[in-house]
Amino acid sequence: PVIMSHSVTLFALPGVQLLDVSGPLDVFAEANRALRRNVYSLRVMAVDASAITASSGVRLSADFLLHEAASHPIDTLLVAGAPDAQQRYLNEAQCAQLSAICARSQRYGSVCSGA
Repeated sequence: PVIMSHSVTLFALPGVQLLDVSGPLDVFAEANRALRRNVYSLRVMAVDASAITASSGVRLSADFLLHEAASHPIDTLLVAGAPDAQQRYLNEAQCAQLSAICARSQRYGSVCSGA
């Protein structure tokens, strides 16, 4: 039988806490390693620029942008937290795009202040 991978996408805003992205990704990567097959395919999604500067100053490279999400399978969506998450706002269109992803995904959640 063909084993399909489960797509896990981390949504990272500018100023994201690096641990909130790398921690969950490493957990799923370790599961792949332990199972000796790629059960989980891992991606990072950004709001509007492929380069994301984390709160530590480290830059991440997103695999795709929020407005491109409709063309990517997303089985699980996790929103990563940021130290100043309460000051970060998505515009109405971005909120609608994020809601649409949640509606079509199997599950969604957040890491820390990503809620």
